[in-house]
Amino acid sequence: MKENNTKGLEYGARMALFGIGEILLLALFKGFAGFATGYVVLIADALSSCADVVTLIASFIGLKISKRHADKSFKYGYYKAETFAAFVTSVVIIYFGFEVLIESIHRITVIEETANQYIALISVVVSSIVSLHLSHFLQKTGKKINSLALVDTGKEKKMDLFIQVGVLSGVAGNFFKIPYIEGIIGVVISLLILKEGFSTAKESLFFLLDYFNDPKLINKIKKIIIKKSRSVREVKDIRMRRAGTYIFGEAFLEVDPYAQTKDIRNDLNNVREEIARRNKYLKNFLLFVMIPHTNAVKVAVPVKEDIGLKSPIARTMEETRAYIFVNVKDNAIVDFYSKNFSYKLEQFQETIKFLEGEQVNVVINNDMHSLLFYHLRRLHNIEVYPNFSNVENVENAVKLLLIDT
Repeated sequence: MKENNTKGLEYGARMALFGIGEILLLALFKGFAGFATGYVVLIADALSSCADVVTLIASFIGLKISKRHADKSFKYGYYKAETFAAFVTSVVIIYFGFEVLIESIHRITVIEETANQYIALISVVVSSIVSLHLSHFLQKTGKKINSLALVDTGKEKKMDLFIQVGVLSGVAGNFFKIPYIEGIIGVVISLLILKEGFSTAKESLFFLLDYFNDPKLINKIKKIIIKKSRSVREVKDIRMRRAGTYIFGEAFLEVDPYAQTKDIRNDLNNVREEIARRNKYLKNFLLFVMIPHTNAVKVAVPVKEDIGLKSPIARTMEETRAYIFVNVKDNAIVDFYSKNFSYKLEQFQETIKFLEGEQVNVVINNDMHSLLFYHLRRLHNIEVYPNFSNVENVENAVKLLLIDT
């Protein structure tokens, strides 16, 4: 698992480096086109691409740091370095957004001399093609390794397609000497840059503060726990947090107090394996078990004949003519009732339905069939209590049980 995690981070770092090279060339080309033509919208577009370069550099550094193994000082590992990188890049994007906004406002009333309009048109075509490729490439890579920084950069590159339409409109406005077109388009571009920057800043900062909002994933895990475990009564809470490309989580579970320890252990192992199989980005998922103290217990006691709490206990299934069901609360018998019993030793399925139908917690053993014993204890969490030879009646059996528990 650790090896796969490291490979994913290495792959992400390589792809980030590839993206850096491609966007850097694009930014230089846009910058050249902007200075050669004098269009502020092209310069704004070039600055936007520079922000993307800084974003990917931060992502690359973050992914490289994330590869480091947990140590004495950072026992949870260095995975949040990637999330911190996303936050740093958002600050850079916001800075460039304000720079473009200020210059664009100035251009609303002032027309600067421009030239070489064909270079501007070539820039729009090249930028559109490269942005489309980078958007698909970075988002695909980011989703593959669950990298917030790469996915956000990919989304921002997709937005570049709309920006190119604005750039083209700004070029046309300047060419036809319409004073406000280029400035307004520049303002729109800057606002889109700022929106993206603030959105990324909010998301990455919240993740650094252990914010997590993915109800679909939480509900999926809850369903896995309930489906894969017979001993879990209730999922009290599920907490999750993101650390870089990985997710850490924990669930607080209330288990049946009558479930066997080995059954609980097997259930929880099955749950962990299924959760890990369903989501490869769950780096660690802890299960905390709470065993509730129960004040109310229903005990089923097999008897030879029904004479209330003084009924003699049946030692075998053949001797059993009825069951006395005793309700116990706060370590005292509060009431009881009886039901006739006519099933044979091998009719364990019918016996299970009979006892389950009364919702009993404890059954006094009467030399029951091994399959019945297994089903009651392992599959239905009904405790089977020994039948001691010196305990003669129902009342004494229940009192002994209360002392023992």
